[in-house]
Amino acid sequence: MGYIGVKPAGISSASQVDVTGDLTVDTNTLYVDAANNRVGISTASPTAPLHLNTSASGDIAILNTSANSGTGLFINSQTANQIDVVGYDGGAANAVNIRSGGASGAGLNVTTANKIGIGTNSPSQKFVVSSSGADNIVMCENSGASIQMFMQAGGSGGTVGTLTNHQLQLLTNNTARMTIGDSGVVYIGGSTTRAKVNVERNDASSYNYASISVSNQPDHFVFYTDSTVTGSITRSGGTGVNYNTSSDHRLKENAVDMTGAIARVKSLQPKRFNFIADDSVTVDGFMAHEAQTVVPEAVTGTHNEVDADGNAVMQGIDQSKLVPLLTGALQEAIAKIETLETQRADLEARLTALETP
Repeated sequence: MGYIGVKPAGISSASQVDVTGDLTVDTNTLYVDAANNRVGISTASPTAPLHLNTSASGDIAILNTSANSGTGLFINSQTANQIDVVGYDGGAANAVNIRSGGASGAGLNVTTANKIGIGTNSPSQKFVVSSSGADNIVMCENSGASIQMFMQAGGSGGTVGTLTNHQLQLLTNNTARMTIGDSGVVYIGGSTTRAKVNVERNDASSYNYASISVSNQPDHFVFYTDSTVTGSITRSGGTGVNYNTSSDHRLKENAVDMTGAIARVKSLQPKRFNFIADDSVTVDGFMAHEAQTVVPEAVTGTHNEVDADGNAVMQGIDQSKLVPLLTGALQEAIAKIETLETQRADLEARLTALETP
């Protein structure tokens, strides 16, 4: 038996409404399935604890409080799916809207195309945050995790230059400024693949191509092979820079004194020339392949090398690696000079002795 409002004997005074059996108030308007603890509104077959069903236009339910505090709607679920909202607005763009401060305006919007907009009712991408205020657009903060923000790109996306799929882009003024390509290459200001990080400049502004500023630490760059430091770029005093390569004796073996340095230096073929890209400047230097036969560790690449497409792969030279050979040759020359000076002194002494009566 069901009742509303009138308390039969034996019912606690705290119970304002009690239903002890199924209750129907006007067919398909309000139905209480007491056996299954379900309430149906506009349905006599509720499939959930509270089942609202309507084919009429307008809001399905309105929850309103005039108090200055409290929760307008609180949903708590202990199942794997915490909240599942499926919206339909007659085929319109807005499928689900969550707003505060009134029915108008843009809050959180999920469209029928499965696009999410915050601050916009018409998101053009899968996730769009729109704001005209002074607050930050997005802020990620988590003091208890090692990863502050994790983003992963997958599937087919747009292109920048030769990029194709699985990329992540950062844009300003609707122009891609930094792109992480599908192979993990980072492009800043362009899309030409040269290394893992590529920085390109396409304007004539006075800004530096790239700059590294470290105020309190001596190391600007440190280069590693696995966990071993192989070189660094460090600050020298307050105004200079050192370009360092590993040279600790503990990294070396089979060390012997250099010999024959003069002969090797005589094999070097220093030249004066200009680069094709700047024919107005003449410089001193070497042809890489010629120096490679004398000091191979100073030269990179192979003479007349080309890639798979027939493009030239240019050789390079680190002229600082010629310094040890030049030092060895100079020491050998000094030794010869000192020997000749000693021999001349002996000869002069003998001549002086012969001339003395």
